[in-house]
Amino acid sequence: MVNIRGRIIARKAVFIYFYMRYFWEFLPRQDWVLDDVYQAVKAALLKEIDYSEFKKQLELSQSQLKDRENMISYVLNNFFQKEIDIVDGAYIDKVAPFFDEFKNEVEQKVDLLARSFKFEEMDIVDRAIFLLGYVEKRKVGTEPKLILNEMIELAKRYWDEGSSKLINGIGHHLIIEESVVEKNN
Repeated sequence: MVNIRGRIIARKAVFIYFYMRYFWEFLPRQDWVLDDVYQAVKAALLKEIDYSEFKKQLELSQSQLKDRENMISYVLNNFFQKEIDIVDGAYIDKVAPFFDEFKNEVEQKVDLLARSFKFEEMDIVDRAIFLLGYVEKRKVGTEPKLILNEMIELAKRYWDEGSSKLINGIGHHLIIEESVVEKNN
């Protein structure tokens, strides 16, 4: 029997991990974001810091993000510490390792379903939610309607109403209709 609260926490931890992976892929391509982060760090430290050294540290941080176990552990220990003993570790083990394996597949499928813009133009939150739902469908076998509901809830909680509508519309095709086709074949 699955501990529902433990599964929800595990799903959030993997969502945060996927989000951070997408963010760090996005950051180097966006000079204005990198400049804003640099200015914020300077202001927080109340001193001048070397820009090239700053970029080097960010690259190091990015490489550390690929250490999935440490990142998930960091998320659980810093955001879900009081409930860490109930986390569904099996869920994390089944979903978290597949960021790289399914990223391109999800991007291609969403690009076919989206009408007004491409996956790469979507908010990072939306990208992480689509990938999470898709990987859960493929690797965990959760009921597709439940996955879609959880995707919509994540969008509502962490983004805005427009995001939840986008997730619902495209997610319905990506998760539910694709599952029906797979079941019939």
